Amino acid sequence: MDSHRGTEGTENTERPGQLLQVVIAAALACAAAAVLLAQQQPPPPFRAGTNFVHVDVYPTAKGAIVPDLTATDFEVLEDGAPQKIETFEHVDLRGFTPEEAKAEPNNAREAASMAETTKGGSSSSSSTRTS
Repeated sequence: MDSHRGTEGTENTERPGQLLQVVIAAALACAAAAVLLAQQQPPPPFRAGTNFVHVDVYPTAKGAIVPDLTATDFEVLEDGAPQKIETFEHVDLRGFTPEEAKAEPNNAREAASMAETTKGGSSSSSSTRTS
């Protein structure tokens, strides 16, 4: 009788080991199937391009800003070929000082005076986009 119980005990301890082997084999089979599936599908295509080019310009003549320009006053070329200007925006910038008018103050009184004289000054910039 003791030998019979020993056989049953051995069978019971082998079953959890067999179950573990089956689970591991199933997991490996799933992993292998996933790898094969991933290898068979080509990667999705990646497309990139540029629709607009942003160009900032600061037109000056004799050190002074040229005011009131429009899109028709500009020509944009790419490799020598004219490009259509899709949008145009005129932007006023404050604080522009021509190079010859720039000066460093020698004291606080001169700095305050320079600050007062440049408060009302403005400059302009134009921005264009081409396709």
